[in-house]
Amino acid sequence: MLSKPTIVQQYPSTLPIDSNCFFPFRLREIRNIFITLQITESSLYNILPVRHTMNSSDPLMQPLSFDELNILEHFLVSEQTPPDSLASLEMLDGYMTAAAAGPQVFQVDDWYASIWDQEKKLMPEFTSTEEADLIGELIVRHNNSITRILSEEPEEFLPLYERVGYESEEEEKLAVEEWAMGFIIGMELAYDAWEPFFDNEQVSLFTLPMFMLGKVSEESESLTEEEILDLTESMANSVILINSFWHSNEDKD
Repeated sequence: MLSKPTIVQQYPSTLPIDSNCFFPFRLREIRNIFITLQITESSLYNILPVRHTMNSSDPLMQPLSFDELNILEHFLVSEQTPPDSLASLEMLDGYMTAAAAGPQVFQVDDWYASIWDQEKKLMPEFTSTEEADLIGELIVRHNNSITRILSEEPEEFLPLYERVGYESEEEEKLAVEEWAMGFIIGMELAYDAWEPFFDNEQVSLFTLPMFMLGKVSEESESLTEEEILDLTESMANSVILINSFWHSNEDKD
């Protein structure tokens, strides 16, 4: 797949979402939670949202090619970006997925600025206007492709790490962790708006894979290989269910 430069991943130093408050259970309960997810999934396709169809002929609606993904990834991991930026394609993909699947109450400028700096103070050091335009276009197109899938064909959604290959198991595990962390950061973009979701004890479990695999839960380090695999395999369905929670009634109004 994409050949990644070796970097030291830098995550935001503070995370206002407290996973231990949202998930007051022990690892032994994970199996029961997966049963709940499977039961919910069985009736999922009766409630999938159907949002307005997007114009697929619009150039900004075209998914990124392999070469374009590589261009974007190499920029994200370069020294041109601020220290706490979303420094991988997987993290960016998770971030965009949370924004698209969740309550869309944020300003676009805030959404874009938060890619580079959680405090929205720092921006990349582009070498030219042309580079800034190119990176901006690639980001918009990748976001649009995620939004289109969740709007029109949510049952077809797959996180980026399930659509590409990795050279080693460790690299794949890091990709999953980065994607989950990106999703959490995306939720924080509209932190207050997510409150009704986390007030619902049953649906809040849909974010369990993200909190556990993103390693912001105290119990993440205690996960077995089998539990990590189960959580990883459940992440796509969790996104579909979260998307349904927020958007299933949009075209019924």
